[in-house]
Amino acid sequence: MAREDRITADVTMLEMLSPPKLNLTWPISGLAFIETPEPEIKQYRAIYHAVGDNHFWVNRKRLTDGQLGALLYHPENYVTQLWKDNECIGFTEYHARHFPQMEIVFVGLVASETGKGLGRAMLSHTLQKIWNRNPTRVIIETNTLDHPSALPLYQKIGFKPYKRKRVSIKTRNKFEII
Repeated sequence: MAREDRITADVTMLEMLSPPKLNLTWPISGLAFIETPEPEIKQYRAIYHAVGDNHFWVNRKRLTDGQLGALLYHPENYVTQLWKDNECIGFTEYHARHFPQMEIVFVGLVASETGKGLGRAMLSHTLQKIWNRNPTRVIIETNTLDHPSALPLYQKIGFKPYKRKRVSIKTRNKFEII
């Protein structure tokens, strides 16, 4: 029997209204940050799970392959993956569906690669791509279930909080009743 539990999180929505001053040193030796216009669904799900499972990322898990493909393959959706050797160790995803506003949807690394400055490098690279399009506003959100350095990093780069809210996230736990 499956039981749904809930976990609460405090969400912070942030915005950036002008390009940040970034010092980007890319490429980083041994790593490749590759734009992936049409990521393979199975591989995308694998990195989404690898990055997000520790942070209760659930939204994309609930989508069928068709629903996920419609999001990923939208002409204004952009995915960039971070590769180390033959392994995808992180990704960013952003979209321009509401241009001139753009939204960074995901920035994430597998746990073994955090704390090495790679998140900042990925975010900086992504922001350079975004600001090359001259948006009027870039938004991102994080919550208290994300990596604890996410919010401080976003603020250090130049994002400013504009709204906060508490959410309840459904999680599914399986157990047997005896």
